[in-house]
Amino acid sequence: MPDRKRTDDSTKNRRKALSKAIILLLLAFLVFIFATIAWFVMNRSNSASGMGVKVASDPYYIVPLNGSDSIYTGYQELISGDSSDGLMVWQMTQEANMDNFDANTDAGIRPGSFGKIGFYVKPNESYVNLDLTFRIAGYKYSETTDPQTGEITSQTMTEVTSDELKGYLAGHILLFENRTDTTDPVTGRTTYTYSDPILTNSDFNRVISNRQFLAADENTPVYIYWVWAETLSTLVDVRGPNPNIRTVPLCVDDPSDVDDSYDRIVNDILDNPGRYVYRYSQSSSAYSEDYGHLTPAIIAQKYETYGTQFDRADNEIGMYVDYVTLKMVSNIHEGT
Repeated sequence: MPDRKRTDDSTKNRRKALSKAIILLLLAFLVFIFATIAWFVMNRSNSASGMGVKVASDPYYIVPLNGSDSIYTGYQELISGDSSDGLMVWQMTQEANMDNFDANTDAGIRPGSFGKIGFYVKPNESYVNLDLTFRIAGYKYSETTDPQTGEITSQTMTEVTSDELKGYLAGHILLFENRTDTTDPVTGRTTYTYSDPILTNSDFNRVISNRQFLAADENTPVYIYWVWAETLSTLVDVRGPNPNIRTVPLCVDDPSDVDDSYDRIVNDILDNPGRYVYRYSQSSSAYSEDYGHLTPAIIAQKYETYGTQFDRADNEIGMYVDYVTLKMVSNIHEGT
């Protein structure tokens, strides 16, 4: 992949080489797997059959969306070292699939792709307050073959430990609690507006804190929307100084601050630019004049630089990450 490329948003196919199969695992109650074909959900259960998730003594239980068995169960062993016994691996519905997927051309997710994951929460008591913690991690896949027979003798899935790569995954694959779908009645084209981003903290976790679920609501559905941002202009509105760029950001820039989703993402970029653009540092000639006082106006004025460096960070993910997992852990919220 080239180090530099044009940042014209109309060039939507420049990163096809970044297509990645994505697997998601369960850490306590729930695991989501998304791979080359579709999203998958796994749930660790106390049931002997592996098909139930309700335990009477538990304060709550979580149920994945319905689906069919996945062929990707084996990857769970490679990543976690755990047995697949007691796991449910379900392929989700077409509506919850990677929306960009086409069996003939698009083998996996890439910049510009998006989708959703969903599950149900049911308290066994009158209510339960939960912390839902999501974590995106990258993995490098390798296999060894016998030089004589060509047979695979070993397979390894190693988690990426580089803070730089973990940062790029945090800044480029975003999670949201809400999405508004608008379909044009004439063209039939659907556009998506996102709100309530689940931003990454210093531990690379994304947390929905103190979410209350009531027993009276029965199974409460929870949907999480993911987007692999295609360009920096999908996060920061740069259309004013760049008339050739017509990209509408994922979130609405609301002057009334009723919805502060856009501001939260922009502020995260300013606070953590190294997660969004390639190797942001004082020593880099690309940022030396702006280091320490980056603003949306600077990004817009120097979009050729910052847009290209955003794309270069995508290239790093494409070169050094083979699989990406989105893990969710649910815990009873402690405190008030």
